[in-house]
Amino acid sequence: MALTSEQIDTVAEIVDESYATVADKASVIEAATEAHIVEDIATWNANRDKVKLEIGGGGDGVNLKAKRLLDAITARTRRRLGLPTLVGYRGGSISAGSVY
Repeated sequence: MALTSEQIDTVAEIVDESYATVADKASVIEAATEAHIVEDIATWNANRDKVKLEIGGGGDGVNLKAKRLLDAITARTRRRLGLPTLVGYRGGSISAGSVY
């Protein structure tokens, strides 16, 4: 079962690629991979507008749980689609050797 156009649009947001790029990559993924992407879409949708702050003791500082979760979803989804992994991308840096 192929991803719906709405799911492709969400995946494009997750991986910060064009709809056309995601549609092309998604057209050749296996069913199990697609199922994992659909699960991550649900988690993304539930968390993309949340920022949870926790103040830890000592030098732990501020913990941005939602950001780490969304970054992990981005990295996983990019790998599943065969796109280069962008280390710290949402934080502004792209890993050396990545083609974007």
